[in-house]
Amino acid sequence: MSTGQICFDNYIGMRGDCDETRSPSSALYIDDLPGITLARAARIADAEQSTGVKVAKAAIDRAIKKTQRVLVNEMLDVVTFNAITFSKRASKFVSGSYGSATTEDSGMELELCSSCRLVEMYIPEVRVNLQEAGDHTLKIIEGSKTTEYQFTALAERSVCVITNYRPTTSIIQILIESGVKPNKSTLNSGCFNCPDVICECSQDAGVKIKGVGGSVGLTYGVQPLVNLECSEDKFFCEIKHIVSHAVLYYSGVEFMSEAIATDRVNDFSEYGLDEARDQRDRWESEASAEVKRIVKKLPNYLTSIDSCCIQCNSTHWTNSLP
Repeated sequence: MSTGQICFDNYIGMRGDCDETRSPSSALYIDDLPGITLARAARIADAEQSTGVKVAKAAIDRAIKKTQRVLVNEMLDVVTFNAITFSKRASKFVSGSYGSATTEDSGMELELCSSCRLVEMYIPEVRVNLQEAGDHTLKIIEGSKTTEYQFTALAERSVCVITNYRPTTSIIQILIESGVKPNKSTLNSGCFNCPDVICECSQDAGVKIKGVGGSVGLTYGVQPLVNLECSEDKFFCEIKHIVSHAVLYYSGVEFMSEAIATDRVNDFSEYGLDEARDQRDRWESEASAEVKRIVKKLPNYLTSIDSCCIQCNSTHWTNSLP
């Protein structure tokens, strides 16, 4: 689950949802929109969305994604998202030097320590250098979650394992399975280690790295490429209190679109498909107008969020490699 999806959990509510005891964080309910009721939602439920509440929640989920997409498109002339502010390899291979077989999973740990609010880690690939050829497993561990990547090692040559891994927390471990003879790779500390104090926003800070195994100074044949990126999801979370009505209107749009498209016999026939289309189009217009109002308000707010991803003397996101 992405950062964006997590922060919008229970964002827009549905009255009558017996499984949800909390009030929605936006204090808005989809069935406050005219023509949307739990009974009508139940009439358009199908095998995949078996209850009216599930129909409403699916419409809300689609609306959240649509609002983010529409908002970003509107802001393309103002900001650039997903800019890479940092891109470095976290370790250095030592030519011709290999250790004895490890008796446990070993590798390295990465911890995002930047004070930049909108920055997140991204690990596009990991190079692995072992003394002997063979089939092996690379693991990325994040809390209780383990993601495995199968690869074939070449003797005393690095191979590239494509990971495309985007953590949702600040700490991950990248490990090679036990029983291998890894290169005596060392930390590439020149542009990584953060000081003990809170990190300032610069390309020389942002990630703490250490070895996981017998020595915190070795990385056991593991060499990840570490990118720090300005996160569109984090940005959208930052402004969720501003976009609530746009999401509500788009929820109505998605609900009516579902009702119009369903092949079930339902009371929208009584309500009138033409009226349902008109209501959908009105909410589409309301949502679009709300997004445009938001974009006009954002420039001053943007510059106060994050000086790493947003230049303080302008209203666009930094888009340069270090």
